[in-house]
Amino acid sequence: MPYTLIAPGQPNGNYTVSSSPANVPGTIMERDSTGSFAAQNGTFGQVLTNTTNEAVSPSQTSNANVSLLYKTWQGNATSAAFTLTLLPSNTIEGTSQKFVKTDSSSNHILLACQGSDSIVSNSGLVASYALTTQGQVQTLTPLGSNLYALG
Repeated sequence: MPYTLIAPGQPNGNYTVSSSPANVPGTIMERDSTGSFAAQNGTFGQVLTNTTNEAVSPSQTSNANVSLLYKTWQGNATSAAFTLTLLPSNTIEGTSQKFVKTDSSSNHILLACQGSDSIVSNSGLVASYALTTQGQVQTLTPLGSNLYALG
């Protein structure tokens, strides 16, 4: 019988499952800063930790809203360009995330701010930033005050 544990959203928290019976499928549910649920799957008796929040997303291929579930977001724009919409910077200050373009197509992956947020770039303040080449990695760190820093 599956079990579901509900844990408050802790982007850098520890989640440990240690209950009987062993080897029974279970899920830890984590609520992110937008109120959405995210799951960490495993079996009871297995330790699931998220101390460094280093989870990597499945490859995104279409528009999506970024959450705190993943430390690294992978994108494959082979079929078409798409947009990853960032969380409001003042809600996740100091929580850096990486974004990676994994395909060799000429389609871009746009990292887009919400509302009055901006990204501090070499060109000044911009509302979005495009990943355009295969293997391109960009780290964004929310600074609060409606700003993201490129890293």
